[in-house]
Amino acid sequence: MTTTQTRRARDIQAFLRECVEERRELLLRKYEGRTDANSRTKSREIKETYELESILHNGATQNVARAQMATHISKGTHPDTEVKNTTSLRIAPEQFAKHSEAGTHSLQPDGLPIDATGDGAINKRAYIAYWLLQQRFEEKSVLQLLESRDEDAINALHQDAKFAQERADVLVQLARQKCSRFASHTLMKQVYWLVGADVVDDTQYHLLAPLYATSLAHVVHAEISDARFGEANKEARRAYYENQKQPHDGVYREYRNLAIRKMGGSNSQNISHLNSERGGVNYLLDSLPPPAWETQNRPQKFFHIESVFVRFKRDEFVRGLLADLCSLLEKDPKPTKETRQRREAIEQALRATLFDLASAIQRHFPPGWTRDKACKLPLCEQRWLDPERAHLPPRAGHEEEDAAFTNASGWKNEVAVGFAIQINDTLHDHDLPVGQDEAEHWKQAISSAIMPYNASASILESAHG
Repeated sequence: MTTTQTRRARDIQAFLRECVEERRELLLRKYEGRTDANSRTKSREIKETYELESILHNGATQNVARAQMATHISKGTHPDTEVKNTTSLRIAPEQFAKHSEAGTHSLQPDGLPIDATGDGAINKRAYIAYWLLQQRFEEKSVLQLLESRDEDAINALHQDAKFAQERADVLVQLARQKCSRFASHTLMKQVYWLVGADVVDDTQYHLLAPLYATSLAHVVHAEISDARFGEANKEARRAYYENQKQPHDGVYREYRNLAIRKMGGSNSQNISHLNSERGGVNYLLDSLPPPAWETQNRPQKFFHIESVFVRFKRDEFVRGLLADLCSLLEKDPKPTKETRQRREAIEQALRATLFDLASAIQRHFPPGWTRDKACKLPLCEQRWLDPERAHLPPRAGHEEEDAAFTNASGWKNEVAVGFAIQINDTLHDHDLPVGQDEAEHWKQAISSAIMPYNASASILESAHG
């Protein structure tokens, strides 16, 4: 039965057609200007595949029963699991319990990337249909419109109302659970968790089988890729590394010591659609903890010393960095790119560690802790490490001292000079030739770490970069 489409239904259909055309043109660019037989064949396949009616027809008829849309997939744990026999889940972020740790619950429901996973024989056309269902019209995905039985969205699938409804009913099956029960797989990682009291009673255990948080992994991949290759971050990186004397208004982001886990081998689509989009790349963040500064409510640890750098240089991590620096310079290496990168990596680690120490003191020590008579730090370091003291009312009998603290100027430069002297002294102890040029270098290198804890995010991230 042919029906007259409403204007909104025609708008939805035009929107879907536009999405397909844009995708087709994007894929064809790869073969633009190429005349070899393979390029011609690929171009022809793309043109035949990326037609709206073709996608809707094939998506509703081919392998839908073997494909599933999900946020947590079993094939990310082992590729040989099957969606019809092993549980994969599609869960909205708001359905999770809220924890302080980052996870899928931290993502925004709007725009959440939903993955599609399937069995080995799944046809690529089912994935293309999944992609089309993810396009957003009026702030909702096409799938959400179909699931809510939006009449215009359904009628946009075909001129015949009955056929359009049948097609919609099949397409929404992509989002349905294909495994009829909660089930794991013998090849998956599994943990038997005791929930009762009798350790020898098998019925008192729950089987825990972790699923791969594919939606979260895709968001993390996008963030890291933008930090590594995005134009805005490239500009910030260039400003930071090439000309550190010029201020930059943007935020600089850097993720260090990344590991890459490749999933799916030569056929990354065997795992899932989003995994295929990433070329099988899944980033693993560095799990090393930051230096643990024991500063909580114990300012006395910084009493009776002439400089905070005395405490700083005693830290085991800092001693290791300084030892690495001395070892590098003692070899008198050639001024190559590799040498510069090794030296800069040590400098950046020292800067970030000093920033961590100072911010820990500023956060955890009460304002005015440097007023204690046991505090022997120079005025510049007091002003740096106890910034909130400047907002306290002056003490009776100490008005001149407190005014000098509040009105202190040039203290950042003095702190940087003190740091440079300490590093030069360390290098001199190893019989390395150092002088004013080296002191000026260290002074410039550390200046970005000398600031109050509540400084802007851009400066904070630069200190860690």
